[in-house]
Amino acid sequence: MPDPALDDPPAHRADLPFVLGGCVRGRPQPRSILSVGIVLAVIALPLRGLFLATGSSMEEGFMLAFPQRVLAGDVPNVDFLHLYGPFSLHVLAGWYWVFGDTLESQRVFGLLQHLGIIFALFALARAWGRRTAVVSAVTVTLLVLTPIGLSALAWEGAVALGLW
Repeated sequence: MPDPALDDPPAHRADLPFVLGGCVRGRPQPRSILSVGIVLAVIALPLRGLFLATGSSMEEGFMLAFPQRVLAGDVPNVDFLHLYGPFSLHVLAGWYWVFGDTLESQRVFGLLQHLGIIFALFALARAWGRRTAVVSAVTVTLLVLTPIGLSALAWEGAVALGLW
């Protein structure tokens, strides 16, 4: 059954959110800014501790050492065993080539992956309203950011790309 709101001419769809077929507005509404601000505040709360804390030594070690080997010309699963899918190390190797191969650089990359997941779910849940979008984003922040830390794992980037 077609949705009558979507059958209206574009001028009548101005009140619909973008995710429901509405127009992208030039200026965000104050409530939208507040919604994103709440999510960013929840993300910012544990960041200092996550950057300073000891992460998973095995995962963070792999995500530091293996891209360095790729940059040196080694081939994953030929010169060393890598249990994740193809191309995951190459993206991180490119990041290290630009920003350096430090633990901080790796954690910033991991944070960007987390932000991709969090705000993708925010955008998907926005169809049910700002409150639902904020609750969804805060929930996924607690589920993804705090237990995993800021390790740049391959599956996190894949989930973020898949959601967008």
